Amino acid sequence: MPKKISSLLPWGIVGIAALALIYFWIADTHSHVEELDDHDHEHEEIVLLTQEQIDAAGIKIDSAKPGILQKQLLSPGKIVLNADRIAHIYPKVGGIVKESRKNLGEKVKTLEAMAVLESQEAAEIKSAYLAALQKEKYTSNLLQLEQNLHDKGHSVLQEYVSSLNDSAEANLALEVTKQKLLAFGLTQTEIANLPNADPAKLRFYELRAPFEGNILNRHITIGELLSTASEVYTIGDLSKLWVEISLYPKNLQQLTKGQPVTIRDISGRNGQAELLYIGSAIDEETQRVQAVALLDNSEGLWQPGTFITAEIATEAVPVTIAISQESVQKIDGQECAFIVMEGGFEIRPIKTGRFDEKNIEVVSGIDEGEKYAATNSFLLKADHEKDEAEHMH
Repeated sequence: MPKKISSLLPWGIVGIAALALIYFWIADTHSHVEELDDHDHEHEEIVLLTQEQIDAAGIKIDSAKPGILQKQLLSPGKIVLNADRIAHIYPKVGGIVKESRKNLGEKVKTLEAMAVLESQEAAEIKSAYLAALQKEKYTSNLLQLEQNLHDKGHSVLQEYVSSLNDSAEANLALEVTKQKLLAFGLTQTEIANLPNADPAKLRFYELRAPFEGNILNRHITIGELLSTASEVYTIGDLSKLWVEISLYPKNLQQLTKGQPVTIRDISGRNGQAELLYIGSAIDEETQRVQAVALLDNSEGLWQPGTFITAEIATEAVPVTIAISQESVQKIDGQECAFIVMEGGFEIRPIKTGRFDEKNIEVVSGIDEGEKYAATNSFLLKADHEKDEAEHMH
């Protein structure tokens, strides 16, 4: 039996030696992995970039500093026509359509003629004015003659008084017919030129635009007989639109007339408006109150009927440190900022607080005056993740 044990002893020694070698190999390997882990950890904290690369990536550098956050009230809304800038065009007299000069969507200028009617009533009104003008001139000349005789003591008092009355009546009649022409749509200049106008054109009446805008509706054909009850055109001024905003009653106390309103459509396009008025009646179906903002659309970028989200700044909140929202990225579940360092950026974990549309409060992690990547920080995150993936391989 001892002899058998003796024969196995060399093999036992070899086994122990092999186990020792495996142990030291594992330990060495583990040590090497720890070195790699340490290297990777160091890698995660830094993104190396030259100034040329920073400029090429469009990364702008800013300094962390105190700021003011604007609390936003978000509400749904819709762009509509400005009710104060819509005109329904009716003819002032009946007549037959001779010309229709404007079609749907076309622009019109203030007092531009959109259509021409042939109207007996128009001819009668203009003729009445010309007759009154002639009578006024006659009675005025007669009065002047009687005045000269009266001054020289050769006038009969009764004839002088009669001339005064006739002149006054003629002036009144002329003014009445002139007012009819103004109501008819003629300008002062056109009325003054009527005595020199072609008599054959007295029967024509022009429908004119009261202000600059676009043709929204058109109901007119050549040869059609129109009455004063016929709506011919609808004109809308699209340069100033309204934004109808639906609000909960509890939010009304935060709003005042004149507040700026940012509107944003489904595509992300945004614009600026100004709160025009705030309603007081609650809609029975929606339990909301309607407010209206005035939108400058002089460049024609917005169309009535567009649904939007209205953002109204209701309160300014000062914070100790504020940085751009675009600068904050989540890395491994932790919010981080990219702090400027020599040769690139340090990935710095931060704790954030309140925020508005553009900026976010930094509670800890950044000191005032520290420079950081304020824009395109997602490129730095992508570069970091790419570098990290390469090291894992």
